[in-house]
Amino acid sequence: VTDRGTRAATGSTLTVDEAIAAFAPTCFDAVPRGAVTLRVRNTGTSLHNVRVTAQHVDVDVAPGRTVDVHLHVADAPVVYVCKYHRSLGMVGVLVPAT
Repeated sequence: VTDRGTRAATGSTLTVDEAIAAFAPTCFDAVPRGAVTLRVRNTGTSLHNVRVTAQHVDVDVAPGRTVDVHLHVADAPVVYVCKYHRSLGMVGVLVPAT
């Protein structure tokens, strides 16, 4: 995993940047349970993606674009990847609040 840090969630909309084969931040902790919007900004020059297989999410994000990805957070962490750059460590995680 390419580590670009951890940020505490401050609500149910979380903004993450995609660039250079990494999500920034890599991890959000204290994420509220229930419906969460992951606002994904592709600040790079390559096509990126957000995939959460267990939630049937597979969304491409073109360079310079922002998309909102709707996820559900329960008791277990939600792991998301870029299907194009997973092998380079492009993985993120939402850790539920305790």
